[in-house]
Amino acid sequence: MDGIGKTTLATNICANHLIKEHFDICACATISQEYDTWEVLRVVLSQFKKEGRRDLTENELGEALYKYLTGRRYLIVMDDMWSIEAWDKVKFYFPDNNNGSRIMITTRISDLAFQLTGSYGFEMKFLDQDKSWNLFCNTVFGREDCPIEFKEIG
Repeated sequence: MDGIGKTTLATNICANHLIKEHFDICACATISQEYDTWEVLRVVLSQFKKEGRRDLTENELGEALYKYLTGRRYLIVMDDMWSIEAWDKVKFYFPDNNNGSRIMITTRISDLAFQLTGSYGFEMKFLDQDKSWNLFCNTVFGREDCPIEFKEIG
């Protein structure tokens, strides 16, 4: 579902200090409907290796990524994936270290989550009116009371 906050969730997960403490490596890449496997691999690799090697082939980038991730606990967030084919092209470059490494994929296509073998799906839903209002008030006003003029509008 579009506009529900998947990208915001992905961005906040990658930026969270507890996540960064738990994982040796945390990286985020946007896949989108029109994706370039080479660019996805380059973006992920460049987030923890300063060399943004543009002279490497797709396979060489993937091998470099695999070698770098081997033995490390990592979290890779792949945001806005539109097809299983996109995953099929990159999944071999993420080693299974049996150490709690994770790959999180966000998608607006509900069937895609079920096509990913060994995955756990979580469907985000829109907040109802009361929860939306409470989120707004807590975000804007914190522990202070919401001004009466806003309560009348909300």
